[in-house]
Amino acid sequence: MEKLVPVSGREVSLAVQKMLSTATTRSCGYGTAPTTSSTPTGAQVPYAVLYPLGLTTDGPPYGQADGDARALLQITSVATTAEQAEWMADRVRAAMLARKGGSNGAYTTDIDHQGPT
Repeated sequence: MEKLVPVSGREVSLAVQKMLSTATTRSCGYGTAPTTSSTPTGAQVPYAVLYPLGLTTDGPPYGQADGDARALLQITSVATTAEQAEWMADRVRAAMLARKGGSNGAYTTDIDHQGPT
């Protein structure tokens, strides 16, 4: 029998970081500015910085369909102008909150929660 354990905050943060970089097409740092080798745009502005502020789980292990988790994240948009920062913030909000049309209410952007590679 496979043993399921609660997901780690690090795994959630890495998955969100990867999703934000993919969905916004801009680099996202993890607690710090992205480096010049970060994908897809390196340290070129605008970019986002993800700050994990805590994770709690409740109920059965997170890997089970009826498990619950609450992740508190701060995502800061960094740019050289207010317009760039707002543009980046809009892309982050769309990546995190946009939903597909239809009755199931699925999010537009999937988060790969299979863990780091």
